[in-house]
Amino acid sequence: MNLQKGKIMSRSAFVALLLTFMTVGCSTVDNGNNTRDKDFIIRVDSVEAPSSASSSDTLHITLHGIVGPDGCYRFDHIEADRQPDTLKLTAWGIHHDGICTQAVVALHEPYRIDPPLEDPFVIAVRQPDGSVLKNTVRIYSP
Repeated sequence: MNLQKGKIMSRSAFVALLLTFMTVGCSTVDNGNNTRDKDFIIRVDSVEAPSSASSSDTLHITLHGIVGPDGCYRFDHIEADRQPDTLKLTAWGIHHDGICTQAVVALHEPYRIDPPLEDPFVIAVRQPDGSVLKNTVRIYSP
């Protein structure tokens, strides 16, 4: 009877130890340096867009800027809020602490805007400091 009790206790201790190791291995840290990725808004220096377009055209624009000073920074995605006469954009990046290249990471991100478009069509890009970079495209009827 005591031998059986000892086996049950040993199994329980083993399972507890195994769960502890599994939990430690499943942390939100993404590498062995205990660093985490951080989201940030990218500063957009300019929006390349046509000065005018037809209301039935698809607009092709490009956001330009600097994602970051080294390879620890990268572009992630564009968040968009679209209305018939306005497009509000936020360019998001990710910063990762660690060993990185020393090359500056540039932003040259194309974005497509499908019709319909109303005049004037305003492209508003949110900046990290809360300001907004605006570009206006005049829209004409075909």
